[in-house]
Amino acid sequence: LKQHSKYSGEELSYMDPTTNEKYIPYCVEPSVGADRIALAFLVDAYNEEELEGGDSRVVLKLHPALSPIKAAVLPLSKKLSDNALKLHEKLSKKFTVEFDETGSIGKRYRRQDE
Repeated sequence: LKQHSKYSGEELSYMDPTTNEKYIPYCVEPSVGADRIALAFLVDAYNEEELEGGDSRVVLKLHPALSPIKAAVLPLSKKLSDNALKLHEKLSKKFTVEFDETGSIGKRYRRQDE
C-alpha cells in the first residue's frame, strides 16, 4: 500500500483509535495454485535409486496419502492365485489395489515401481 499511496497521492494509512498510532496496513497474499502444489509433491517424491552395476533409476515415491494405488497383490506361483484373488477382493473394498500374476515376480515388483 505504501507504493500505491506514493504514486496515487491517496492517503492509505490507518489511525488506531486505541493507541492513536498511524500505520499503513498490509496483507500477505500467498499465491497457491494447483500447479505449485503439484510441483511441491513431485519434488518431494523424486528419488534416484542406485542399482547394481553402478546404474541408477528415477523413482517417484509419493507419500502414501497421495499414492493412487495403495497395495498390490502379487502371488508367487499359480497355485497361490486363488488365495491371492480372495485377498485382493477383500483389500479392494477399502483400498485401490492391483492384482498381477503375469511374468516373473521381479518384473511384477518393477511394474509396481512405475
